[in-house]
Amino acid sequence: MEHNAKLVSSEVAAIWSAYMQNSMAYCIVQHFATVNEDSDAIDLIQTALTNCNFVINEVKQIFEKENHAIPIGFTQEDVNLKASRLYQICLP
Repeated sequence: MEHNAKLVSSEVAAIWSAYMQNSMAYCIVQHFATVNEDSDAIDLIQTALTNCNFVINEVKQIFEKENHAIPIGFTQEDVNLKASRLYQICLP
């Protein structure tokens, strides 16, 4: 016999939070990718974008399976990729 329990409120809150955090991080890292001048950081930035996207998609699938509302989260409207950097680290 298969038993599929519904998510409890604390589980919904945790994955909702994960969705919101990763959608925000995705926007921030996209800006990093835009202003990045360090060729050594390209792979790290791409990995961060991939990981954020993975979490966002996994949470969407969970909420769809549970017939739960999908968070709006942060979107392209919430980030200005043309904004200049706030600071630059100068290494010797």
